[in-house]
Amino acid sequence: QELVKERETQNLLIKDMKTTINKNHDKLKKMMKQLEEEQVRRESNEKQIQSLETLSRNQEEAFNKQSKQLEDVRGELSQLKSIRDAIFNLSKSGVSAPGGY
Repeated sequence: QELVKERETQNLLIKDMKTTINKNHDKLKKMMKQLEEEQVRRESNEKQIQSLETLSRNQEEAFNKQSKQLEDVRGELSQLKSIRDAIFNLSKSGVSAPGGY
């Protein structure tokens, strides 16, 4: 009879251990799934960051190109103003056009 009680006790312990192992296994599976989801999120975020960095570089290049164009236009405008001022000064001084017209 003692052997039967001991056997029952062992069976109960084994059952408890199996239950605990199953619970831990389920927890581990849940944690693994969460880790995989987190990894997917991080990879997605990294791709977005790379896209934003590329976009920023492209915008910076476009800005630099427009700045250069603006600089060129300002230089041309300055030259045109100088020509306009020279023409105005010539007309003010009464210098006639070549050929006596």
